[in-house]
Amino acid sequence: MIRKFDSSGAVVCWDSQRVLRQSAEHAFGAIGKAKFVPAVNHLAALADAAKTVANDAGLSVPGFPLKYFTLDRSSTGIGVYREIRGAQENEYQFMFSVGVSECGRAVFLKQSPVCPLYVGPDAINKLESVYRESTRYLTASDLTKAVNGLLAACHGVLLRDNGSVYFLPGEFIEQYETVARELVGPRLHCWQVDLSANDKLLATLHDNVQDDLVARMEQRAKEWEELTTRGGKARADGLQSRFEAMVDDARQIEYYEEFLQVRLDALRGALERQQAMIGMAHMELWQAQTV
Repeated sequence: MIRKFDSSGAVVCWDSQRVLRQSAEHAFGAIGKAKFVPAVNHLAALADAAKTVANDAGLSVPGFPLKYFTLDRSSTGIGVYREIRGAQENEYQFMFSVGVSECGRAVFLKQSPVCPLYVGPDAINKLESVYRESTRYLTASDLTKAVNGLLAACHGVLLRDNGSVYFLPGEFIEQYETVARELVGPRLHCWQVDLSANDKLLATLHDNVQDDLVARMEQRAKEWEELTTRGGKARADGLQSRFEAMVDDARQIEYYEEFLQVRLDALRGALERQQAMIGMAHMELWQAQTV
């Protein structure tokens, strides 16, 4: 059944800030979308704890700011460095590092002899308590990820390149407003509009739907070309994620063809070429596994 053009919609944005995880899970769960709330960001919590300990120890010296770098991705860890700025290059003097133990506690890993931090009971307890408290929260960036996931599922279209301002089709406004109402802290804004009375917004929506899909497909094609050029072979999980992304693109094309009552033939052609290209790699992988 073809959806008749519905001129209703909304322009939405939000004030992204740290929020209690329990509040976010409740708000998104109220519309059955709790899956969009990211898992606990242990690195962010660990960085919060390291900053608190460093500040309490007076390691932040005027003119020599502290920098916090992620350790090897095979483990959850943060390294604290003092930045020494130079005319030609900056140097980074290691202070200490922290990580998460096998039992899930925040611990000190290593300390430089030049670091005046005393790793005693007070510092150890402070590190763990701040880390534990931070895991109860969603970072501002993780809240944005959750809202972006919701908007993508609701066929939202980005209206501004340099800001989180989206167009949301009218049939999904109730879901967005439910999250806005249930979420404690950050404000989610929603201004309903009538596209039939706003030619400029309608034209922007039409252009941005296409620009967004073209950019995604071009990026996917670039990554695929780089992989094949260096003689690499796609892994099964990589192929699967590409197929899932293309399915999302196809759904977006079909939705806005019905919503705007237009044919996006150029996008359909580009998507079909990508499906054929990656489909051949899927076939080769299946044949290799069979052999």
